[in-house]
Amino acid sequence: IIMKIRKPVDKIVDKAVNFIAKKVKGLIRKGKALVRKGVEKGKETVKRLIEWWKIKKRFNVGDETHTLQFKGKGGTARLMVASTPKTLETYLETLESKGADKDLIGKIRSKAREIDGLKKDVKGRDIEMSKAQGEKISRKLKELADLLSRAGVDGKLPPSKVSFSPHTAHGDINGGIMEAKPLSLKPGNTSGSKPTQSSKLWNAVKQRTGVYVRGHLLNHHLHGPGTKENLTPITNSLNQEMERKVESKAKKAVLSERKVVWYKVTAVYSDRPPRKYIPEESWLITGFRFILKEMKKKENAEGDRPDDWIEGSDLPGYASSLSHELPPDEPVGVVRREVNLSKDSAAAIAGSGVEGMTGDLAVRIVEARNRRNDRRFHSYEQIGIKGELLDNIRKAPWVKLF
Repeated sequence: IIMKIRKPVDKIVDKAVNFIAKKVKGLIRKGKALVRKGVEKGKETVKRLIEWWKIKKRFNVGDETHTLQFKGKGGTARLMVASTPKTLETYLETLESKGADKDLIGKIRSKAREIDGLKKDVKGRDIEMSKAQGEKISRKLKELADLLSRAGVDGKLPPSKVSFSPHTAHGDINGGIMEAKPLSLKPGNTSGSKPTQSSKLWNAVKQRTGVYVRGHLLNHHLHGPGTKENLTPITNSLNQEMERKVESKAKKAVLSERKVVWYKVTAVYSDRPPRKYIPEESWLITGFRFILKEMKKKENAEGDRPDDWIEGSDLPGYASSLSHELPPDEPVGVVRREVNLSKDSAAAIAGSGVEGMTGDLAVRIVEARNRRNDRRFHSYEQIGIKGELLDNIRKAPWVKLF
């Protein structure tokens, strides 16, 4: 009886074993095929990178698309704007004749020289290109294409026209109103620079080391000069907020997207309560007001004159106003250890010296941080604190959000 039962059971087991063996062999064959395919693909990628003269990068100038590529092989390959077609240097000379930004053209030439330097050794001989070197040329070519996209003005952008109405009080001059209409990639009647002048107000408040900066009404990357009519003392925190919520939008529109905008910044000077330790702090601005609109070219206009452009719609996402909160009114020279809400322990946050901060509240901040995927805060609204304490945290220049 046992033998009779065993025979059909053995038969079933044998079938199962054969079935599994066939499946395993099939999977192995597929796995080998995938590996071979991956290896071939990897070889092709390496070959393409080593043959760097075949790399192409596209860039846009207005509605036109151009291709940046090499003509020739090895060290003799020349950079060409293939869609024109003309050598890169000839293309740059054309842009210069149409009023392209000289500093930007200089950066393009410098980047092109970097690429040339990667093709030859110190003795000027063609080098044997490695995968890493091919990747580096590809990255540099992408950077060059981005610069060309910004430089291709084709004479259709107006020179920027900037005016100032300075704030005069207490025998001093500080930034009051700045209006750039139009503001474009092309500089006009101003040149951008870091602060080069100091007001009486700045000389007074800079006693609080590390708290204040000379804030540009028109950012120096957007042709804003470092002179008194374009500067007003503000806290570091307001400076960073202005960059994040307003200036980054303006720079993206003008420098990256080649838009023409109307940009107006008004520094608001209102009465503040008297300050005991540095009386001049009560003269500081209470905030900023902003206008940031894209401008439209008039019908049938060339676009190369300021009068060719008219007001359009608001740029999305910018803050129309920002308030200026001052640090505590305490003696100059009080040393505060910097506290970082995105990095420091609950004990360090509790001992920050912020009015109203307790150990329990510091623990709540750390718990809120730990619940975030990147363990980092990006805005004050994320720290889990509201009301007066949140205001005190914002005002404390030694407390950093991240």
